[in-house]
Amino acid sequence: MYCGDSSFPVRKLIPKEEINSAIFLRQNPQFDGRGIVVAVLDTGVDPAAPGLQVTSDGKPKLLDIIDTTGSGDVDTSKVVTLSETEDYLFLLSGRKIKIPPHWKSYNKIFFLGIKRAFELYPEDLVKRLKDEHQKKWDRFRYQAKAKVVGKISFCKKKQKEADNDSDQTAKTLEDYKARKIVLENYESKTYHGPVLDCIVFHDGKEWLACALLEDEDPFTAKVLAV
Repeated sequence: MYCGDSSFPVRKLIPKEEINSAIFLRQNPQFDGRGIVVAVLDTGVDPAAPGLQVTSDGKPKLLDIIDTTGSGDVDTSKVVTLSETEDYLFLLSGRKIKIPPHWKSYNKIFFLGIKRAFELYPEDLVKRLKDEHQKKWDRFRYQAKAKVVGKISFCKKKQKEADNDSDQTAKTLEDYKARKIVLENYESKTYHGPVLDCIVFHDGKEWLACALLEDEDPFTAKVLAV
């Protein structure tokens, strides 16, 4: 296996020395699988992994990847046809984007879809992102609650000092008390994760697709052939 440059000790993942295959490969350097195409049915593969990029003679190691799980399927039945002068798209998330020059749809037809990223991420990553989001929410809630408590104390002090019993002061105090109750009730905030806007179009030769995160610039986003 050719693993390329990697700081991770990938050579130890396969016990070549223990089963003497390393000696065999050193004696027969050409016997590394070159010229052979293998189909692998597996539960998953990371096409970006360093050891899966090129073979020992510099050719692409992965020829094709077919996902038959259905877990990554996106409904792109929403079809938008633009006129020759239109260069903006309204995505299903509600976002409006300017179509980059390299998105060359030969017929100005775009198929739109939307996907929750949490449906694609592994469970450990989803849990970590939710925990990080909860920490940010707690920090915001504590700061907001402290500010509201300070306002309540200020209003009560103002009422006592000036014997101010006006309707306006009472309404202001009740408003801050209501805000405090709301903040106390929202100790946890459900986080559904980022949303991916999916755009599919045909450039006259092949189908192309792009998945945009909520704050991602379409002009720098990657477009992949599908």
